Amino acid sequence: MGINLIMMASELQSLLDALSTNMRTNASIYFITLTVILIASQLARVQAQRSIFSIGSKVTDPKVGAKKKTSGIFASAADVDGGNNEDSESGDEDDVIYADDEDSRTARSEVFQSCEVGFENIQIVLQGKNKKKPDRHILDGSLKGIAKPGRMLAIMGPSGSGKSSLIHAIAGRIDGNKKITVSGQRYVNGAELAGDSPLPCAFIEQEVNFFPHMTVKETLDFRVELKLGSSLGKSARDAVVLDLLEMLGLTKSADTIVGNTKVRGLSGGERKRLSIACELISSPPVLILDEPTSGLDSYQAGQVTDFLRKLADEQGKTIISVIHQPSQSVFEKFDDLLLVSEGRLMYYGETSKIRQYLSGLGYNCFKDTGTAE
Repeated sequence: MGINLIMMASELQSLLDALSTNMRTNASIYFITLTVILIASQLARVQAQRSIFSIGSKVTDPKVGAKKKTSGIFASAADVDGGNNEDSESGDEDDVIYADDEDSRTARSEVFQSCEVGFENIQIVLQGKNKKKPDRHILDGSLKGIAKPGRMLAIMGPSGSGKSSLIHAIAGRIDGNKKITVSGQRYVNGAELAGDSPLPCAFIEQEVNFFPHMTVKETLDFRVELKLGSSLGKSARDAVVLDLLEMLGLTKSADTIVGNTKVRGLSGGERKRLSIACELISSPPVLILDEPTSGLDSYQAGQVTDFLRKLADEQGKTIISVIHQPSQSVFEKFDDLLLVSEGRLMYYGETSKIRQYLSGLGYNCFKDTGTAE
C-alpha cells in the first residue's frame, strides 16, 4: 500500500512537470500539492496506527472453529493459524472472516480488546523565556484517574483549565522539549507505559479535516483502503464500509458530500459521527475525544453521546471525552467525572456523587438546576 501511495504521489508530480508553462496556474499547482500532502499525512497516520494495533488478539470463530490473529477491526483468512487451516481457502484475498450475519457479528465483537487506562501525577510545565517570566504550570501534577472498559469518563472544567492538554498528555501526543516538560505516569491494564509511548487509542480532534467534495461513502472507502487495503480484498472492504455506515447511522447520508464551511454538506453531528467512524476502522480499545459536542445543538449532541454510550455498553470501549457545557441528559450518559480548574484536580469520581461532594464543601445545588451547570 505504501508503494502504491508513493507511486501515486510520483505520478501527480510527473503530471505537474508535464504541464505546459501556460497551463501551470496557481490553482492547479495548489490542488496537486495539497493532494500530495494529504496523502502523505494520511499514510503517516496509518503507519502509526498499525504500529500501535499490530499485536492483535486470539479469538475463536464459531463458524470455522480455528484460532485467528486479527489485525485491525476484522480478521483475515490469511491469519488463520498461518493459513494452513483445512476449513479456510488460501490464495484468495477476498476470502476473509467477514459476513453480515449474526454469528459473524458475534465473532467480531470478541475481537474488541478491553483496555483500562490509568494516569497520575500528570504535569505539564511551559518554560519561561527569561528570568522575568517564570515557568507556567499548565497542569500542576495533581491530576489522576482511571478510565475503565465499558465506562465513559467526562473531563470538565472552565475554558483554559487544561482539559485538552490533559487528554493530549494521556494519549502521549505531547513531545517534551526545551520549551515544555511533560511528566507523570500512565498505565494500560496496570502496566506502566514508558515515557511518551503512544496509547493504543483513537484520538478524535475537535475539528477533523475531510475532502469536502467526497461523499460519506467515498471518504470511508478511502480510509478503509489506506488502513486495511493490504489485508482485505475489495468485497471485504466494501462490507466494512457498509457496516460502519450502519453502525454510525450514516446510511441515509452515504451519498451526501461531506462539505465544509464554504460547501454545504453534512450537518455538524453527522461530521462528528463520520470522524468517529474513520477512527473505528482500526478497532481501537480506547476512544479519546476533544469536545465532540462542541458547536452542536442539543439533539445532535444527544445523538453523538448516545452512540458513544452504545460503544461503551455493547463493545466494551473505554471512552475519555472532554465535554463543555453539556445538557443534563448528555451529562447523565457519563459514568465518571474528572473536574479540572486552572490545571488542578477538583474532583474525580462517579458523576452521580458530584452533588453530594459539592454539598459537603458548602456548595449546595438547587434541585431544578442541572448538575453540569
